[in-house]
This record gives sequence, structure tokens and C-alpha cells, in this order.
Amino acid sequence: GIRACRDLTGRGLIGAPLQATIQVNVHTPWEIWPWIAGIETLEIMYHSIHYLDSIRSVMGMIPEYIYADGARYPGQGVTGETRTMIHIKFPGDARGLIHDNHNNGMPQDDWYATFRFEGTEGIVKGTNGALYNYPNGQGDTIGYYSKLLEPGRLYAPKLEGLWFPHAFIGTMGELLCAIEEEREPENSVRDNLVTMQMMFAAYRSMAENRPVYLQEIAASVS
Repeated sequence: GIRACRDLTGRGLIGAPLQATIQVNVHTPWEIWPWIAGIETLEIMYHSIHYLDSIRSVMGMIPEYIYADGARYPGQGVTGETRTMIHIKFPGDARGLIHDNHNNGMPQDDWYATFRFEGTEGIVKGTNGALYNYPNGQGDTIGYYSKLLEPGRLYAPKLEGLWFPHAFIGTMGELLCAIEEEREPENSVRDNLVTMQMMFAAYRSMAENRPVYLQEIAASVS
């Protein structure tokens, strides 16, 4: 689903990107990973980091700053944050928002995991199937409107593949293709350092209760 969003945005079908929103409200049984119980940096480092990466990839911009807040849930069995809200300031008027809660005690019919990207000429939205019918998952869904095509018509193509394992096969495949073609992969270490800057900026923001600019977080690769 995220790859399809990136493709549509890259082709200009939603115009200039203005807003990215990812919202997740599920129950995650952290106890099935005993090693994670005592880690103080939990939700962003092991979950929302994927959303930081996804938003940056689809928007095609490097953020200026991150303003994040993280919280625990009464009685939770792990040390780190399990609820987060992350505001992302891109250059100009573009913005991003991640709202992630892993403490939904209601039946799975109440759970949701959605993404939405808005631009000057349209929107693309969908669901992250990996977090539905948990832990088995299901396919992602996607739909988009574009003023540049038929105004007012919702296009809803059927997507192939799942987050597990196909999204991971895709990243490994890109690396192998880059080696064969003697080029830098689009998911290179150099590129991923920006996502790491975003993650560490989020944790510094949580600790200091302020926006943290990415240049405050050192990142270099030789």
C-alpha cells in the first residue's frame, strides 16, 4: 500500500503533497517478545519507525523538525512507551502526523490501521492489512481521487502481496538489483540514516518537550 502511494504521488496524481497521516489503534501483545519488556524506547523504535520512513518516502521530502509525545498505559507489562503522537514539519506547508496506540482492549472489529496522503490535486488513502485479523494479517487496501483524471471518481485498485513477507522480499530484491546494476539502492544506508535521525529526534523531543530539528541529530556515512 505504501509503495502504491509513493508511485501515485511520484507521478503527480495528487499534486504537491501537503499532508500525511498514519493512524493505528490496535492491541499489540508485547509479551510474546520477552526481550522487549525492559526496553525504555519501545513504540517508536520498534514500530512507528516504519511510519516515519513511509511518510518521508511518500512525501519525497526531508523533514525540518519532529515534535513527539509518548506515554504508557496503566498496568502495561512493558517499560517503554506504547502510545505516541508524532508531528512532522516538512519544508513549506507540508505536514505529517502519526497517532499510534497499542492498547485497544476492544474486539478486533474496533481496531484500525490507516494511512492517508493529501495533495493539491487529490488524495490517496488505505489500510495496513498486517494489523487486521492479527496476527495472521490480510492484504492492504488503497483508494485515490485525482482532479487530473476523472474528478470525483474513487479509483480502488486491488493490490498484490502482503507486508509479510512481500514488502521484505521487495527491499532485499532492490538491494540485489542495485548490486547487479552497480548503483546505490533506493533504500541505501545513506538514505536510511535520515529515518534514524527522525527516530532519535522524536525521542529527544519526548524527553525535552520541544520540537527537535533533524540537524541536531548527527548523521554521516563514509
